[in-house]
Amino acid sequence: MTAFRSVWSYLTGHLRSGKKIEDRGTASASRGESTTIVSIEADAIMVAPPRAKGFVRIPKADFEIIWRYWPDFKAQKITRTELREHSRYSRYILTLFQWYEDHNR
Repeated sequence: MTAFRSVWSYLTGHLRSGKKIEDRGTASASRGESTTIVSIEADAIMVAPPRAKGFVRIPKADFEIIWRYWPDFKAQKITRTELREHSRYSRYILTLFQWYEDHNR
């Protein structure tokens, strides 16, 4: 598994304000909705989720926690509901991890 610092470096180096990331595997995906990147910080990524009335600032620490579970989530050994116990931002983090993997094949 790729070290988290490499994943974070890629995300913060390749995502830009205004970039739309397709929400796959969620109810939003069936409606063709996307999460929009608002800003990239050294210790957080801020997004505008579909149909949200505000922005969501996701701390780097939450990304790191969910990254530990990413292989099990992909293997369907853990559910998104279970991931939510570790971070209330899991939905957005999973969207960005999927984007990361789609662009790192």
